[in-house]
Amino acid sequence: MSGTILLTGAAGFVGRQVLKELLVQSCSVKLVVREGQERDFQKIDGVVEVVSSVDMFAESVEWWERVCKGIDTIIHVAWYAEPGVYLQSPRNLECLTGSLAMATAGANV
Repeated sequence: MSGTILLTGAAGFVGRQVLKELLVQSCSVKLVVREGQERDFQKIDGVVEVVSSVDMFAESVEWWERVCKGIDTIIHVAWYAEPGVYLQSPRNLECLTGSLAMATAGANV
């Protein structure tokens, strides 16, 4: 892949593996992480920027448009995942709504 890739969920089980592979392929990666996780990723070669959010699924289309500036590809692997709860959780609707805001922004930039 060329250009800059936006990756959500880099601290999660799946996201860690995706980030690892992107870095092996020498990709430039911009991350969206949960507030407080920025330091875990800031000094990694290939990570060009780390953006944090208290709740990325509550961010507006406008916020996502700012984050998506200069991005060529979005890989979205973040989601609510509380063992034993997430399958029927009302949080899934919040994640869907937030994901649609991100997708709308990505299509707009």
